[in-house]
Amino acid sequence: MDSYEKLDNETLCFALVGQFMWHWSMLERTVDQALGNALDLTYMQMTVLSDHIKFVDKLKILTGAVTLATFKADERKGYHATIDGLLILYRDRNIVAHHQFGPLEDKRGVTFFTRQTKKTVKLNEEFWDETQCLVRFMQIAKAEAAIMDLSKSMEKQKAGFATRLAKLMAPSGPYGAKLEMQMEAHSGIEGLLRGAPPEDTDEQATGGDD
Repeated sequence: MDSYEKLDNETLCFALVGQFMWHWSMLERTVDQALGNALDLTYMQMTVLSDHIKFVDKLKILTGAVTLATFKADERKGYHATIDGLLILYRDRNIVAHHQFGPLEDKRGVTFFTRQTKKTVKLNEEFWDETQCLVRFMQIAKAEAAIMDLSKSMEKQKAGFATRLAKLMAPSGPYGAKLEMQMEAHSGIEGLLRGAPPEDTDEQATGGDD
């Protein structure tokens, strides 16, 4: 929004929370796409995978993909720092997503009613004014741009399973059921080329009809 001046305190509060979650959704979408690019997934494969992985685990996988990529040491260190920086923003996201919030009289911004319920039990208030919210929006937007740059660099470097390092650690090629089926098909073709008789059918095994 261009200006909050015309909004009353309640509308402003809701607008700020809504904008925060919109910015976060854009960031997480970019993280999902970076993950899919790193693992050479199709769009729908990326969609299914990312829908079942927690955000922190996505960052762990993305960190591993950066490690496998053929980046220079200083580039790798910088990209790892970019990913680690998202954890700080994730703390704010959890505040917004999991705690009651609302406007307080004579305070233009958002007040979150947070709690601690583990080793100590405490109820707290955390207030974000307009400026603090705008700073957070800019931080998330900047992080989104950084992840997009990382994703582009990984694509250029053939990151994930396409890198030479990844091939050394985990050779590329079919695996699992795909490998088994290819081996079975190859075995059948090889037998025909060698002149081996085809496998007996039920009819051959019983001598056919009487």
